[in-house]
Amino acid sequence: MKYVVLVTVEGMEQIAKGGEPYSWQLQIIKAEDFDEHPDVYSDRMLVERFAAQLPSAAECVAPVLAKLRAKEQEIQAEAYEEMMKVKERREQILALTMSSTTGEVE
Repeated sequence: MKYVVLVTVEGMEQIAKGGEPYSWQLQIIKAEDFDEHPDVYSDRMLVERFAAQLPSAAECVAPVLAKLRAKEQEIQAEAYEEMMKVKERREQILALTMSSTTGEVE
C-alpha cells in the first residue's frame, strides 16, 4: 500500500524556526486519498511518499485481545471501587436505621 507523509502548518512553523515538527504535526494518509483530493490537504506540505505493508488480520488479533483484556480489567477495578463506595454508604444508612429503631444513638 502506498502512503504519503504530510506536515501541518504548525509543523512547518517549527521547521521555519530551525526545529523539527512534533509527531502530532505529521500526518500519514493513503496516497490515493491525497492524489484524489489534493484540495483537502492544501494547507499541508508533502514530505514523502512511501510504500508499506500493513500487518495481516491474524497478526493483529493477539495485540488487540491483550489490549481489550487490559481495558476490561481496568473497568472491573473501577466498578469494584465504585461498588465498595456504594456498599459503604448503604451500610452507613442501615446502621443509622438500626440505631434509630432501637433508640440508641451512634
